[in-house]
Amino acid sequence: MSPGGAIALGRRAGASGARIVVMAALAAGCTTDAPAGATPATVTQSGDTTIIVPALDGPTGRLLSDLIIGADESNPNALFGRIADAAFGPGGEIYVVDSQSERVARFRPDGMFDGLLTRGGDGPGEVRSPVMLTVGEDGAVAVAGDSEIEWFSPAGGSLGAIAARDLLPPFRLVTSGRLLVHHGPVAPPDRAIWGVSSPDIGPRAVRAIEALVRGEVTPHWIEVLESDGFRADSVPGPVELDQLACPLIPDARGGRICIFVAYSPTTWFDWLPDGRRIDIRTDDYRLDISAATETPPVRIRPPRTPVPLEEEIAMIVAGTWNLSGGEALDTLFTPHEHKPAMSRIIPSRDGRIWVRLHAPSELSVDSDGDEIWLETESRFDIFTPEGAHAGHVTGPTEMWIRDIRGDTVLATRFGAYGVPRVERFTIDWSDPN
Repeated sequence: MSPGGAIALGRRAGASGARIVVMAALAAGCTTDAPAGATPATVTQSGDTTIIVPALDGPTGRLLSDLIIGADESNPNALFGRIADAAFGPGGEIYVVDSQSERVARFRPDGMFDGLLTRGGDGPGEVRSPVMLTVGEDGAVAVAGDSEIEWFSPAGGSLGAIAARDLLPPFRLVTSGRLLVHHGPVAPPDRAIWGVSSPDIGPRAVRAIEALVRGEVTPHWIEVLESDGFRADSVPGPVELDQLACPLIPDARGGRICIFVAYSPTTWFDWLPDGRRIDIRTDDYRLDISAATETPPVRIRPPRTPVPLEEEIAMIVAGTWNLSGGEALDTLFTPHEHKPAMSRIIPSRDGRIWVRLHAPSELSVDSDGDEIWLETESRFDIFTPEGAHAGHVTGPTEMWIRDIRGDTVLATRFGAYGVPRVERFTIDWSDPN
């Protein structure tokens, strides 16, 4: 998941002795058509670039849950094995990607099951191992599997499949009708999860991780696809991914290892609905908005300070699940005293930019009796693309926001006994918390 939200620390004995394993259980969370936001406090010009320091005095509100899908055992169509993604349709419909059962289910705005968009398979309209989807404003849907992208018309009919590889977020249908696809060997901050494919970390993996830590750039690229599968463009990735939350490293046995480094500074990017790109750097709380058109770039620099780390989690761990070779990684990472101010961004359908902020953590115990550090709540800043602070919103901890439409937020969470569910929230602006 991601380096912001909930961070679970479980102590496990590795082949080389006791190690601390950090698992990301990132959350994400909220949105809205807020009341009129504040105007930027400071605006300066550097050539054609506008640099904005917002006042951060927009309205405040609280996320309130108004729908849960996945908590009713009497409805098997609304039970999920592993939710990989979810999104709103233009009419408030809810699409849910269940990677375990290899299906994409559609629900009406009231939460009632409305059929399957696709199921697992290799035939027309089928998607093997679906992991992501994006929904256009006209109702068209693109679903990414492990080796292809299947495109569906607003009526739900298949428009055909496009072969693809190394697909990762961000993955968006923009208002022009084009699909923007990210290819690369690294997972973004909100997808950083523990995962290994072999019983040890070999020298090859250690060398690859060392190269990343020392600043060597990881290649990635963007494809622009038309709905007929025509590749309109293919360009290098917009940012240099030299500081990674979750590098996918080839190991000595030909598999891949995901090493999650808690609270490491991370560069990342996403797209607004109109195709403008947002580049971020988490430790600087830096939002850079650029466009493919002649629109001058905007640089937003919110004045929030990082959150101090608790003593128990102030170490950076490149740990492993009962793996050998972990000691070779310890010298590559230095402890941090603070969490980055921000952990991720979530573009809203109305063009606003949601920024997930880190919050203080407190020690708790999970259902297995293991100690776990959870952030006390979810916190979000909302900005307009012009740099105005449109609001500050809080919500329950352990939210993973998937989509935002107006003042409605779609998130995934875990219920009792770890049952995954989709939850819809709205913002109560009368609750200033």
